[in-house]
Amino acid sequence: MYLLFSIGFNGGSELAVTGITTEVVEVAPNSPWEISEKSLLYKCGWAPVVGEKLSTKIKRTFVNGNLVFQEDKFISDAKGSRLFFEKIR
Repeated sequence: MYLLFSIGFNGGSELAVTGITTEVVEVAPNSPWEISEKSLLYKCGWAPVVGEKLSTKIKRTFVNGNLVFQEDKFISDAKGSRLFFEKIR
C-alpha cells in the first residue's frame, strides 16, 4: 500500500488516498480562456460557470500512462481506477 496523500479534517480525523495508479494533468499557466457551452465536455451541456474567465488551461491529461486528453478533446477511452479511502485516525 502506498500513501499518495492525506486530507486532514477538524476534530482529528484524517483520510488517506492509497494506490499505485497515476493520473497526471499538464497545464499551461498564463493561458487565459473563457468557459463556454461549446467547451463543456460532458453530456449535460450546461454549467453555472459558463462565462467565467480562467488564467490556466489544461494541455494534456494522462491516465495510467496513457494520453487521454489533448488540444481540448478526448483522444482515448482509457479509464482511471476507483479511489479507495481509508480512515487512518
